[in-house]
Amino acid sequence: MAVLKLVDWINDAFEAGLIPAAVFLDMRKVFDTVDHSGLIQALASIGVKGSSLEWFSSYLHDLYQIVQNGSFLSSKKKIERGVPQGSILGPLLFITFIDRIKHYLSEAGVILFADDTLLFLAASSLDVFYLLAALISHYCCITGLNEYTEGVAIVTGGNRGIGLETVKRLVEHGLKVIVGCRDGKSRDILMENLKEKNIPEEKVEWIELDTGNMKSVRQFAAKILEKNVPISILVNNAGVMFVPHSLTSDGFEQHFAVNYLGHFLLTHLLLPKLIESGKPGRAARVVNISSAAHKVGYIELDDLQLQKIYTAPIGYGQSKLAQILFTFYLNKLISQRQDNVNVYAVHPGFIKTNLYDQAWYAQAARSANGWMFKTPEQGAERSIYCALSPDAESLSGHYFENCKSTRALEIAYNEELQKNLFDKSCELLGIKEFL
Repeated sequence: MAVLKLVDWINDAFEAGLIPAAVFLDMRKVFDTVDHSGLIQALASIGVKGSSLEWFSSYLHDLYQIVQNGSFLSSKKKIERGVPQGSILGPLLFITFIDRIKHYLSEAGVILFADDTLLFLAASSLDVFYLLAALISHYCCITGLNEYTEGVAIVTGGNRGIGLETVKRLVEHGLKVIVGCRDGKSRDILMENLKEKNIPEEKVEWIELDTGNMKSVRQFAAKILEKNVPISILVNNAGVMFVPHSLTSDGFEQHFAVNYLGHFLLTHLLLPKLIESGKPGRAARVVNISSAAHKVGYIELDDLQLQKIYTAPIGYGQSKLAQILFTFYLNKLISQRQDNVNVYAVHPGFIKTNLYDQAWYAQAARSANGWMFKTPEQGAERSIYCALSPDAESLSGHYFENCKSTRALEIAYNEELQKNLFDKSCELLGIKEFL
């Protein structure tokens, strides 16, 4: 009965206009009529439990809030309400929600088909209100940034896009910057872009880094530590998005390794120098470049490599949610020790970068809506705010959008999940003592 009730709910959702042709325009009708508690009970009855059940409950609540708080209202009303999370996330959340339901239903012997790619493409192409509203917040208008006369900043993936613009701003404010990226083409792109952006080459140093390879991360950190220089800022920026499922040489899912685990390890290795550099009122800073797409991620500690169920948005979302969980937990550990290091998680916005080259449907979404995306310069404003603004000094351990502390997905505040993921990450990386 519970399984049938769940199937009925999904079918009702599709019939109410959630198929690509209607692109979620009748989504409010679904959420006004769905028995939310009944759905959660139905999920529990087919074997969903623990953190997975909490994930579903949290997502259902968040979906409901998105719909009710204006994500599918007129652009004028959305602007007045401040665009709470962005309507483009409604479709992504729903797709992820359905994907996971399909997984549990298939284990119960019920097959449900939906073309996720078409659903995503149609939704992201037609649901433009969020992006239109976002046009008014392209620049954060940040002023009075901290200036440095000494010190080093580390930026992973700083050869192009947001990373390169972040490097440029850090140099302008007095820091020498060490850029970590791959050798070969990536290094060549860095050198070409430094000249194009008129960034003094003597202020930027390149060291080879592949954040998806833990040996490379350790070698990168070792070369930095050999220099014995004060590290004022670490920007964990390198990333991949919407890549097919594959495992790295270390056996980690690619998004999880490149976006999260590599930066987790690097932060661990460089943290002593950050602690050494931080001072009261001028803390050293760790900036984790996350994404609002963390809302389509989830954490199952027994399937972090996503062997059971995988879509590219789920893989990307898991890595970004993991970054936020790490940010919150690391801030707690540092605060307990009273070290002068601040940690932030940042959503830079929807940016016109090469990250959208990884999947044809992402390219199509960029082609349809790209004129409303932020530029890399505008995206870098968000990371620079957390790296250099004195206004962020008292906001360590926060998640930021548009240079403002913002509420992340509710499950990100689950302290047990934060600790469990942290401990599991240490186990995967062979870290016996993080601090």
